[in-house]
Amino acid sequence: MMRLVARQWQRRLIGGLGVGVALAVTAGCGGDGREANAGGHLSLDGTYRMTVAAEQVARHDHVPVSQATPENYGDFVLVVDRGRFAFTQQNLLACTWQYGSLAVRGTVMDWRFVDGGGMAPTNAENKPGERFLWRWSLYREALTLRPISPRDLTEQTWRRVDAVPSRTALSKRCSLPHAALP
Repeated sequence: MMRLVARQWQRRLIGGLGVGVALAVTAGCGGDGREANAGGHLSLDGTYRMTVAAEQVARHDHVPVSQATPENYGDFVLVVDRGRFAFTQQNLLACTWQYGSLAVRGTVMDWRFVDGGGMAPTNAENKPGERFLWRWSLYREALTLRPISPRDLTEQTWRRVDAVPSRTALSKRCSLPHAALP
């Protein structure tokens, strides 16, 4: 009975939170994200990496590999730090940076882009005001993001390489502005 009352209280508390409030998510919770702590600190915080091949992008976009968008493949580094995110992407043709705010509500992760830039030959870096919604899960240090909106994004799996957010892990070739992650 006490457990049921606690869950009802928790649901009412979460239901009353504002849109921008970040919820705590503990490793191994599989994306439940229903527990909040006073600081709004996300245990998702850390440094993540993934590599996307040009062939994967070409297959997704139904184009030859030579026409794959250079800003969408290569080596990616993502840093999540207390409700903020920044990532860099690089390959031989492109090197981009993006950053913004991140909020979690249950199994939905909301990215709101503040800015993006770098060397983007097809101008495909993220723009201020863009918003991505993901269905997410974190299991064994693998953060999986499945697109909700826009729907044409691809599923991503980021491997957490450090539980500590590290700005220095981001690309030095196309460094992002200091304001991205102070």
